[in-house]
Amino acid sequence: MTEAEVALEEARLDAAKRQVAETLETAYRRVRGAAAQLRAYDEEALPAASEAAQLTREAYGFGRGDIFRVLETERALIDVRRARVVAYRELKRSEADLLAAAGEIDSMLSRTVTGPTHRLAPAQGHVVRRQRIERHPIDRDPGVGLDRDGGVAHADRQARRTPSST
Repeated sequence: MTEAEVALEEARLDAAKRQVAETLETAYRRVRGAAAQLRAYDEEALPAASEAAQLTREAYGFGRGDIFRVLETERALIDVRRARVVAYRELKRSEADLLAAAGEIDSMLSRTVTGPTHRLAPAQGHVVRRQRIERHPIDRDPGVGLDRDGGVAHADRQARRTPSST
């Protein structure tokens, strides 16, 4: 390998390292932002909307308010709950994206072939948390199967079984 080829490979490695760092940093920031948003709903918006709805219902019960105000605060509570569910879903998506990015990076660093990435199917040959998910031996060996009791049976063992003498 010539000096120019070495320099080129080092430049590619440095670029890959920068890209990896940027990808992880972006994914991590998304997780932190989503977690902060969910925390804000849990600690501020949801309790405030619940209290407002409760107070409006109580006031209406004592004859100090109208039904339209009750319906308005109930609708606001439902909207806050819906927004909280969206924030929770975004947090879980961003966490899955972070794990997928970490898996892709592990794959790059270990130079293993992991197949296509998909956030909903990490068990399809992907590297997750520094562990390669392997197929079960039953999938790799055509002579292995499940017996009637749900246990693992091997074709050789079945062939060696002798019929019981009656």
